[in-house]
Amino acid sequence: MQEAPDSGLYVAIGDKSSGPFTRQQLSAMRAEGKINPEALFWFEGLPQWTRIADHPIWRQIAGSSAPASSASSASSASSASSASSHAASDRAPTADDHERLFGDMLKESWKYHNAHFAATVMDDVFIGLLIACTLDNGWSLIDMNSDGDNHYLRFENFKDQSRVYYRVRHLTRTLTEQKTLGNRVAIIVGYGERTSDFSRLWSTLKQELKSGYLQSPEPGTITFDADMTAGYIYVQVDMFWKMEDFIGDGFSTDPKRLDRDVDACMHTLKKYLRGRTGRSA
Repeated sequence: MQEAPDSGLYVAIGDKSSGPFTRQQLSAMRAEGKINPEALFWFEGLPQWTRIADHPIWRQIAGSSAPASSASSASSASSASSASSHAASDRAPTADDHERLFGDMLKESWKYHNAHFAATVMDDVFIGLLIACTLDNGWSLIDMNSDGDNHYLRFENFKDQSRVYYRVRHLTRTLTEQKTLGNRVAIIVGYGERTSDFSRLWSTLKQELKSGYLQSPEPGTITFDADMTAGYIYVQVDMFWKMEDFIGDGFSTDPKRLDRDVDACMHTLKKYLRGRTGRSA
């Protein structure tokens, strides 16, 4: 006989079809004496209503609970159920039953659709929030591009000509990855300043740390880079951020949290750069 699912189960109580129930609910109802072996039982896919004792589910729910009623009360319930069973034996699920099941299927479909959509656009929402927070802190966006996997953003403070840049890569793009690891990005945060003594400083820094992005960076790895044309020296750090820290359900955002984290990065990198170049903080 066809195996019953864990939910979407119906029983005939009195002259009416009741449900849908889960297996756990049926087990509790059996323990409370609300259903007995003569009760009629149905679920989507079962050809017709059948006596629940004739289906394997009765033994399964009986094994997880003990009958709560006495022998006399069970006998009385059995007689009452038997009187109504003939009237319900050929009754198919009602229109309300079908509409309820149809509505449940639509809800599950929309739940998956929304989760899948969120997985594909979460990095776009994060990039937009990162740009907004950086602009709000007095920086102007001067360059933005993407190679498909990495997003590159560069900002400048026109008052002191300092610069900030980010390289963002979405690491968990599928629903499975996000459920296992969370919605994460690899991010490089950089801070740079223009210097009139570029050649000497850059030569000194290259002797301390290898320039450029590392092939396999570890969190907290700090390196130096330079823009020789513009005369900028940069210090940068590799990190992994969880986007759920800043973006919630329905794409609600927490710009204050992101602003706090970005500001902490800028403060630390600026102090590190000026310490290495011998400039006052």
